[in-house]
Amino acid sequence: MEEALDFPHFLDDDHPLFRFSDGLFHKECLHSHEDGPEFLRLHADYEAAREKEIAEMGEPGPPSAQLLEVLKRLGESQTKES
Repeated sequence: MEEALDFPHFLDDDHPLFRFSDGLFHKECLHSHEDGPEFLRLHADYEAAREKEIAEMGEPGPPSAQLLEVLKRLGESQTKES
């Protein structure tokens, strides 16, 4: 079975990588896709923020509104830099 990444929905509709929101992707395909590096960076940012939130809360749960807002800003800042 191929290794895959899930990408949660947190990017706005106008973000260039919005089409990846709420999807599951083969890691191998992402490494060869032109948007793969940015996708992987956003995914890593999400995972790091999520792990921090879980550590602070003491248990996993749905992503908080605060976490989603931070991630939205991360996505927006990358859009402006592109």
